[in-house]
Amino acid sequence: MELRAAPSIPGVIRRVSFQQLATPDQIRAAFAAGTVDIATMPTTVAANLANRDADLTLLGVVDARLLHLLGPAGAPTTWQGLRGKTVHLPFRGDAADTMTRYLLAQNGLTADRDVRLAYHSQLPELTSGLAAGQFEYAVLPEHMASLAVRTATAAGHPTQALLDLQQEWQRGKGSALVQTAVVIRGALARERPGLVRVLQEKITGSVGQVRQAPNEAASRMVVTLQAPEPVIAAALARLDPEFRTAGSARTDIEELLKVYLASNPDAIGGGLPSDDFYGA
Repeated sequence: MELRAAPSIPGVIRRVSFQQLATPDQIRAAFAAGTVDIATMPTTVAANLANRDADLTLLGVVDARLLHLLGPAGAPTTWQGLRGKTVHLPFRGDAADTMTRYLLAQNGLTADRDVRLAYHSQLPELTSGLAAGQFEYAVLPEHMASLAVRTATAAGHPTQALLDLQQEWQRGKGSALVQTAVVIRGALARERPGLVRVLQEKITGSVGQVRQAPNEAASRMVVTLQAPEPVIAAALARLDPEFRTAGSARTDIEELLKVYLASNPDAIGGGLPSDDFYGA
């Protein structure tokens, strides 16, 4: 989202600065203190913060092919092909874990019985394990999925994306897997409703530019992501992102949150957010 490059933003926003926050509590504190006005985060984290009375409003969500099941080149591209296998995952209870467990169940498999799930605390453990031939199957988000395919294949362990969890979710649910949220400080949204509309327009345009020219976008992300430009370009092309405003995506958002409500309610703060969360 390149607000600094948008020609009409200077008339609305004088200065833009960026920072990375590591935990939901840090995000919550930053919004409460007014030191952060706009943030991107997992949709589940946004819902959790809203349910913990953080004053934030959802601008919209990004619908993207973010999570991929990787496995040996030539392996079956079906869930049943995982029977008796071990799938390596980043972090117990996060999006990759919840989605994998849900989709296994939807395809007649029981996690930890039909398919063993193994967890790791660091994403590089998964890419290095695939490259070393220690792991066969893993679920990774982009850009790490594209990096893992490249490094494992170069190391003599041909690896490919077997299943796209976005497509699998859509096939079963009939809705988009909207995992990434863009939120604005609630007080700011109430004070400047025109700003909400401008931001939604600019984010829509920015995401559209990434879809149309992933190579150009990749060149601007090398320093931030610390990955080779071809890997980032491949990841962006595979992501195929689309931004949707909060109101237009509410049904899909709630379909996602209901899965967490049934399997891991604490992840979203114990319930569905109120109407105030959704903004325009």
